[in-house]
This record gives sequence, structure tokens and C-alpha cells, in this order.
Amino acid sequence: MRTLVLLLLFVTCLAGRAQSVDSLLTEFKKASTDTGRIRQLNQLTDFYTGDKNDSAKYFNQKALDIVTKNHLEKYAFEVYYYKAQIERLESKYDRAHVTLLYASRIARLNGNDTQEAKVLRLAGTVYDAQNMEKEAIESYLKALQMCTLNKNKKGLLASNMALGLYFKKHNEATNGLKYFLAANKLAEELKDSSDLFTCIINLGTLYEVTNDKQKALGFYKRALLLNEKDNDDNGTAISTFKLGRLYYALGKRDSARYYLNQTLQLHMKNKQERGLIFDYAYLGTNYDEEGNLQKAYENWNMALMLGKKYSDSGRVHMVYSYMASAELKREKYQRAMELYQLSMDWAPVTISNETMAVLYKKMAAASAKLGQYKQAYEYMSLCKLFSDSSRNVSDIKKQTEMKMSYEFNEVQEKLMAEAEAKENESRAKIEKQHQQRNLLIIGLIILGLFFALAVRSYRIKRKAHALLELQKQEIERQRRMMEEKNNEILDSIRYAKKIQQSLLPTDKYIGKFIKRS
Repeated sequence: MRTLVLLLLFVTCLAGRAQSVDSLLTEFKKASTDTGRIRQLNQLTDFYTGDKNDSAKYFNQKALDIVTKNHLEKYAFEVYYYKAQIERLESKYDRAHVTLLYASRIARLNGNDTQEAKVLRLAGTVYDAQNMEKEAIESYLKALQMCTLNKNKKGLLASNMALGLYFKKHNEATNGLKYFLAANKLAEELKDSSDLFTCIINLGTLYEVTNDKQKALGFYKRALLLNEKDNDDNGTAISTFKLGRLYYALGKRDSARYYLNQTLQLHMKNKQERGLIFDYAYLGTNYDEEGNLQKAYENWNMALMLGKKYSDSGRVHMVYSYMASAELKREKYQRAMELYQLSMDWAPVTISNETMAVLYKKMAAASAKLGQYKQAYEYMSLCKLFSDSSRNVSDIKKQTEMKMSYEFNEVQEKLMAEAEAKENESRAKIEKQHQQRNLLIIGLIILGLFFALAVRSYRIKRKAHALLELQKQEIERQRRMMEEKNNEILDSIRYAKKIQQSLLPTDKYIGKFIKRS
């Protein structure tokens, strides 16, 4: 009956995902421009990436076809970025690097440092997958440096988180804590609850690894409060599981069982069957510690059923190991041996040498109790072999960690030197710009003075010219007045002369008068 319920929940989950895809496809059909179609295709690609890569590749290729056909390379950054992500997930690392070069070129063409930093972070992930630690660190640090220079807080948050996850993966807790604490501060400042949760939960894990369980507990509780506030069931399930497991390690069984049951309820509510495997496994172990073997087996059997359903060999191996240890503790050696053998049959290839050594040691003890001394000796020999191998691996791991620390410091020094050189170059450019600006200002001042003098001289000349014109006009007026006066005088003289001439006797009359006398 329980299996049927879980199956129905799983189908409902698939239906919910189908509705999400339908809404994205509807938005794609509504898009009226090529850029809008590219954006919707990118969202569909992102939706399927990591889950159904074939579908992701299909939508990514559709977006790439639009870009190529319509020469929209300027808008193709996300297209190439998602293409590189898919290639990374398919372990096509060389192709991923080539695709990232295209994305980087577009980022530079757009003058977008945020996109360039995004490329560097993904390149770091690809290098990490290729076990190229130095190149991975260098890419992550370059992204961090670029975001620092551009004061891009979101990019700084993403870069610090990428470095934190890298060092956590490589078991370098100190560096992991350093970058996650920096990321946590930025997430609080940006009020980004999703990234803040990622930082808090990873800080809790790292403090748990370093055996600072009280600090780990504090971070897990913070993560739980954050997700309960945001009504995020998935984040809440992660937080309650971490709390349950930590309380189990601290020997607080009631608290452990409470939080593990909370996790189980949330996983059932959200149809997350894979998560239920761990829930049932740890609940079984908790009940076993309390002496309730019946409840322990109920939970372990549920974990086995789901583990086998999903072919999760690691978790099936883990559950059989828990069951075998429970039987060994109760001195049921034959049953313990059968369960240990099942555990070995399901052991994944990635199982650690330390775990194998512990299992063979327990099998040797059970065989000895059963009187199977030859078998016990063989198991002890295998235990020693894996134990020695484990020590060698541990030594190699320490050497690798030292080498990585050296290379990390070397890369940091190199990048710091590059940053200092760039800063000096930038300072020199700024100084040169200041000098050019000062020279320009001085030149403009001198030019302004010349212009002022020229304007003043022009105004003086113009004033003198106007005065001269007035003087000329006055002289002309005086000349005209004199001419008019002269003309008047001449006219008066002429008029008087005419009067005189009219009054005087004519020459003829005078001559006649003289003759008479």
C-alpha cells in the first residue's frame, strides 16, 4: 500500500513538472521577436539541463539556429553558456572549453564583465572535473578578482560560493570556511535568501567536518528558520535532515528521531523518494540504538526497497551494513555475515578504503565467533591490506592537499601581482589623464584670456570707429551748414546787386544825358 502511495506521489510530481514546461512553451509561442524566442528557449534549456539533457540540447540547438540564421551573436551569450554546461555534464570537456571561448568573446564584445566572470566560474568547474586543480583555482580566482575590481556584489557572492564548494569538495575545510563566510556576508547584505541558505548549510557541514559540532548546530538551526520563513519545503527538508543526523552523532536520540521524522514527512509531501532512502536508513539506525529492532527493520526495509528501485548501490550497501552491525551487536553472527556479504555485493566502486577495512574487520570478528578461523584470517588480511592502502591514500591525500595549498598560494600571488600591475597601469593611466586634463584646463584658460583680450580690443576699436564715424558725420554736417551759409550769402549778394543794378540808370540813358549836356 505504501509503495502505491509513493508511486502516485511521483506521478503527481511529473504532472507538476509538465505544467511548468507547458507554461514555458506557451510563453515561447507568444514571443513575437527573435530575441524573445531566444530568451524563452534559454529558459527551457535551463529547465531541462542536468535532468533531461537530450531535451536541453534540443532547445539549445533551436536557440543556436535562430542566432546563426539572423546573425544575432550579440544576444547569444546565454545560448553558448548553456551549451557549455550541457557539454560539461556529458563529460565533453574539450568541447565545453571551446564553447566557453565563444561565450567569452561575446561577453567581451558586449563589454559585459559580469558575463565574463560567469564564463570563468564555469571554466573552473570544467577544469575541476578534469582534475586540473591549478587551472580550476586560477579561473575561480580570476572571476573573484574581476568582480572585486568592478564592485559586482552578485558576482562576488557567486565566485566566493564557487571557491567554497571547490575547497569543500577537496576536503580543505579551512579555505572552504573562508570563502563561504565571505559569501554568507554578501548574501546577508544582498538579502538573497536562496544563496544565504546555500552558504549557511555548507558552513554547518564544514564546521561538522572540523568537529565543531556546536557551531554546526547553530548554522543548521539558522538554515531551518530561514526556510520555514520562506516556506521552502526542500530547504527545510535538508535542514531537518542535517539536524537529525547531527543530533544522532551527539547521542541525542529523541531530537534526532524528531528531525528525521520531520524530514521524512516533507520528502513524502514533496514526492522526493530518493530523499526518503536516507530518512528511513537513519531512522532505522536511531531505533536500533534505542533497542527497538522491529522499528529499525521496518525503516531499513523501506530504505532497501527504495534504494533498489532507484539502483542506488551506495545507499543499499549502507543499509545492509547498518543491519549487519545491529545483528553483530546482538551476537547473531551468522545473520550478520549474510548481511555483510550483501553489503559487499552492493558496495559501489567509489567506496573508500577506510570503509572496506572496517567492514572486513567486522566480518573477521563474526567469522571468528562462528569458529571459521581460516575465513577470519583472510578477512583480517584484507582488512590490513585496505587499512595500509587507506594510510597510503591518506598520505597521498595530505601530499596532494599540501601541493594544492602551495599551488593555491602560488596562483593567488600570481593573480595579486597581476592585479597590482593592472592597478599600477590603471593608476598611471589616471595620472596621465589628470595631466592631460590639467594641460587642457591651462590651455583653455590661456585661450580664454586671448579671447577676452581680443574681445576687449575689438570693443575698443569698435568704439573708436563709432566715435570717428560720429566726428565724420559732425564735420560733414558742419560742411553742409557752411555750404548752405555761403550759398545764402551769395544769393543775398546777387539779390542786392540786382537791386542796385535796377536802381542805377543804364549806360544808354547816361550816354544820352551826357550828349544833351
